[in-house]
Amino acid sequence: MRTTPNLRGAVWAKLLLNCSVTTIGAISAQTMRQYMTSFAGKEIFRRAYKEALSVAEASGTRPERMIADPIPPDWQDKSVPGDDYETWIDQIMAVYGDLKASMLQDFERGRRTEIDFINGYVAQLGTQIGIPIAMNAAIADMVHLIEQGRIQSHPTRLDDLPGRVK
Repeated sequence: MRTTPNLRGAVWAKLLLNCSVTTIGAISAQTMRQYMTSFAGKEIFRRAYKEALSVAEASGTRPERMIADPIPPDWQDKSVPGDDYETWIDQIMAVYGDLKASMLQDFERGRRTEIDFINGYVAQLGTQIGIPIAMNAAIADMVHLIEQGRIQSHPTRLDDLPGRVK
């Protein structure tokens, strides 16, 4: 265990991963390693993470390092992630790649999720401070639909998220 004077940054570091790893895994009923094999999975991860990181930074928070640096390499300089970005993804994948998302377990047990405190929070705060949050809002909406039993968690659900580049 480690300590930090930047508690808000530590919370945001965990939130960044939950917004982009846990919820996507739950929606797709896949592990990170499985959904990151598709272009859609990689792109949704990248967009959800970028939005959440933008909201964190705009709110005055510098996320703490957890598994990897919270700011991916060449994040602002490239529109297409390069080799350093892939190495950064591999660091996250080493820890989260094969884990079953706790939110998916919530779906399976018929429990309400914490989506309003994850992507829902990012979407709400992003809206308040004027940061585009379309992917996080869409993820939160889709999780609510799954909770309500209106749709099922399934790998093809990633295709239903708006703004996805094919």
